[in-house]
This record gives sequence, structure tokens and C-alpha cells, in this order.
Amino acid sequence: MKDAKERGSIRTPLLDARARALTLAVLAAVQPGCSCSEETTPNSTTTTTTTTTSSGGGMGGAGGTGGAGNVGGAGNVGGAGGTGGAGGSGGGASGDFQIAPAASVRAFDVTPSPSGDRLYVAGFGVDGSAAVSTVTLSGGDVDTIVTGSGLVAPFGITIDDTGLNLYVADPAAGDAGGLDAGRIFRVSTSGTVTPLSLGEGTRPRGIAYHEGTGGEGRLLFTGVDPADGRPTVYDASLAGGSPAVLHVGQPLVDPSGVTIADDGKVYVCDTRGAGDQSAAVFVIEQGVANVVATGLSVGMPCGVALSRNGEVLLVSARDRLTGTDAVQVITLADGSTTTLTDPIGAYREPAGLHRARNADVFGFADSTAEGSGRLFVISH
Repeated sequence: MKDAKERGSIRTPLLDARARALTLAVLAAVQPGCSCSEETTPNSTTTTTTTTTSSGGGMGGAGGTGGAGNVGGAGNVGGAGGTGGAGGSGGGASGDFQIAPAASVRAFDVTPSPSGDRLYVAGFGVDGSAAVSTVTLSGGDVDTIVTGSGLVAPFGITIDDTGLNLYVADPAAGDAGGLDAGRIFRVSTSGTVTPLSLGEGTRPRGIAYHEGTGGEGRLLFTGVDPADGRPTVYDASLAGGSPAVLHVGQPLVDPSGVTIADDGKVYVCDTRGAGDQSAAVFVIEQGVANVVATGLSVGMPCGVALSRNGEVLLVSARDRLTGTDAVQVITLADGSTTTLTDPIGAYREPAGLHRARNADVFGFADSTAEGSGRLFVISH
């Protein structure tokens, strides 16, 4: 398996132009068709589901449920949704979010601890090596948990309910045969790294831990079908066995961040899922993928996370007018959206986003902010 240097990574301190070039090179390597240019042109497509709202009345209700698809295996695309309902009153579940800076670190993805008092990061260390690190919510020194150890481009990270085990999705890591087909690693918070077989060959990207109906630990992750390269969303038991396919193929194009609601609905951000190659958010239920929002501009990876009560969905995105960082807060009941930009609107490479299991505390990353990358905490 090629090491990071042979892949074009620079094993020198990640600063300014070098740091940005390294990040963009990795993005281009793992995202087929990605232009991954230094500046991203804001998408000009408009959509009612992503219109920014402030106070005043809510937007029309969400469209009706799409037509049924086949359950299990490869889910069919749902039919067209019904007409949205009337606009609601002002305020609502999407208000009262605040964003605060936490620490400087080169991050592709970030997840809080279950209690929300600490952040865990998948990205690069100061020497350019792939790394998993941690920092307290209030900032301070970033502590490295592990570097290298088979990691190449750690794109996604999640944590189990014990707070002792991290799971890292790396789309560029080698499988057991040495092929660069991606794999998932378990990384204990004490620094032990264990490659898992459940994601081999799928080029895994977004990842989220959850518990199954029997209380067993499971991993949702996005990637590709090893047989034909079609975009796929998987659900795998940590107890073993082959991952279940929740959805494969259209309308998915480039699925990234993923999360699951208490009722089993799975939300996926697809960086090119809209018809015009802009981003879209889908909800997958019983094998059917339906649109939640479209016409989004996002970074890579694109993170999604539900509020603890499941009423709103946060999406790591860009402001479509300025091309700078934004978090879209979508109220699922009516489709209305609030855009958060302060203080992240000064930066241009939004990345991962996750919520703490037991608190409305979210981690958000910009992979190149201030030349070294930066973490932020979103609270509600």
C-alpha cells in the first residue's frame, strides 16, 4: 500500500498554502469527478427547501411521502412528494443555535464525546501524517491519540456510547490484500488501532455509530459497492457478519455524511445528489430514498446531524451566495431552513459535523480555516 508521501501528501508542517494544497489533493483522490479547486463557485440554483428564513412565518410543509420502493437490498427511488402545506408561525425548533470556536487542528471530521465535553478529530497531525486527536470543548492543547497505523485519509469519525471506542472511515486506506480500497478502523481513546473487515473495499466516508433494536452496536456508513462502484449506504453490526445494504444507486451519486433518527430513518448528505450536480440531503426509509433538501452547496465531507429531539437536521454547507461556511438548520416538520454563519462565515472549507449522543452539542470542522484548520462547537 502506498504511503501518504507517495499519494502526494506532504510530510511537513501543514501551513497556509501547503496545508490547503494537501487537503485538496486528498479530496480529489477520494471524490471521483471532484474539481476540488482552490475556490468554489457558489451554486446558483435555488430551491424552496433551502431558502434562508429568519423570524416571520415558516415555509410550506414538507411534501408527501414518495411511492414505495423495494425493501432491503437495493432500494428503489421514491415517487414524487405531495404539495407542501401552509406556512407556519415564526420561531420554531431551528432557533437558538450558537457557534463558538474551539481549537485549531487539521480536521476532516469531528465528533463530540457522548456527554459533549470533548471533541474527537479525524484528520492530519502537524507533520502531515494521518491522525486521530482530541481536545476539550473549551479548547486548549490538541492531544494526538494516534498517527499513521494504516490511516491514510481519515474522512469520517464516530464514537460509541461508552465513549471508549472511536470508529474511523478511511476511503484511501488499504484492505487486507494491500489494495487502496478503503477500510474502517476501531481506535480506542487510549490509542489502540484495530482494522475492521466490515468496510473493506467500500471506500467508506461518512460514518455514524448507533444501537440496533437488540442493543448491539452498529455502524452506518456511506461508500460504494465493491462489485460495481455504485454509491451505497450500509448498516453493519459490530458483532460480525456482512453489512446490510440500506440503499444502492440512484438517486445517490456521492453520499457523504450520515445519521440516523430514533425511528430508524437514515439521513444522508450527497455532495452531488441534485440533478445539477449540487448537493442534496436524502432520507432513507425501508429501502426508499426521498429528497429532504436540494440545491445545496457543501464541502467535503458534508456532515449531517439531528438535534436530540429529532426535530431539526443540521447540515455542514456553504452559503450559496458567498461560498463561505454555513450550517443549514432544517426543520423537518415543514422544511423551513435557517442559515448559521457567525463566526464560521469567514472560512471556505466546511467539513464534518456530528452531535453528542446525550446532549445538543455539535462539533463542526473547517479543514483549512486560518491556514491550519479549525474546530467549532455548536450548542442549542
